[in-house]
Amino acid sequence: MLEVEEYEEKYRPKIETFFSLKSEYFQDISALFQTLKRQPKKEMAILKYLAEVRYQHGKPKQDLYIQKNLFIKKNQSEFPQSVVSELIKKGIFDEEQRQVSYLTDWKGVKEKKKPLDELQTEALSEIQKLFEQKDAVLLHGITGSGKTEIYIHLLESYLEQEKQVLVLMPEIVLTEQIVLRIQKVFGNILAVYHSQLSDNKRTEIWHKVNSGDYRIVVGVRSSIFLPFQQLGLVIIDEEHDLSYKQVQPAPRYHARNAIAVLSKMNGAKVLLGSATPSFESYFLTQKGKYGLVSLTERYGGIQLPQILLANMVKQEKAKQLRYQFSVEL
Repeated sequence: MLEVEEYEEKYRPKIETFFSLKSEYFQDISALFQTLKRQPKKEMAILKYLAEVRYQHGKPKQDLYIQKNLFIKKNQSEFPQSVVSELIKKGIFDEEQRQVSYLTDWKGVKEKKKPLDELQTEALSEIQKLFEQKDAVLLHGITGSGKTEIYIHLLESYLEQEKQVLVLMPEIVLTEQIVLRIQKVFGNILAVYHSQLSDNKRTEIWHKVNSGDYRIVVGVRSSIFLPFQQLGLVIIDEEHDLSYKQVQPAPRYHARNAIAVLSKMNGAKVLLGSATPSFESYFLTQKGKYGLVSLTERYGGIQLPQILLANMVKQEKAKQLRYQFSVEL
């Protein structure tokens, strides 16, 4: 007999209440306030609403409807929640239910991409030339060499070709500064995908990647299973990191190896970045399967830190250690 497994849909649309001042009141606001004499809290609610829709010279400057709970929360010190409900009952405000996203738009200030220095420009040009011959390139750049800015310039070139880009990170929390830097340049066409997101948020990201609304995904290893339709480039940052290998639970896979298959299926290119490349990736560059680009100097000519070696065994025998700290430290 065939076994039948039933799958229960866990995603539930998020429904919120929106309200709007009735259109006829926009024609004569002064008459509306005449009907609300000696009701200062209701007057205040209407004034706040008009400010929210940027009412000016007899016309609102945006959608008439605003989200009720956000409006009340924002103005709770001015008037109680019941005031808006009373205005709806009186027919001054219209009310309707709308589906909203579980995802919040990024509201930071966008920044322009930073200009590359001479070494970064050469590295970017070399990567692009190697992509004409090879499917994957290893960017071996020392810490502080500015790999992130090269990623950003490369991302932009693929967006101009109307392609989608996947940027893999070993751990989102540990690479938050890089994520924020990319987000500042590209804004709301970028999704951040990781295991700490709720099922509802992950479902919405899945659909927006599938529809092409999200052109860039920055995520952990599980991001490789998102339904990219026009994948043009995959960047694997810190490609040597063991976090890319899924051990528990099943399915067990290595994201770096799985990307090699995914990129071929989509005709995409792969850039692997690391200051300490894995033996496997470096070996493939020596075999000529991957291209290799090196950045050996820090961005802006900043010097590498001086490294001092402390002989802990010798100092311990001489009883020179203090709270397990070396003499040098």
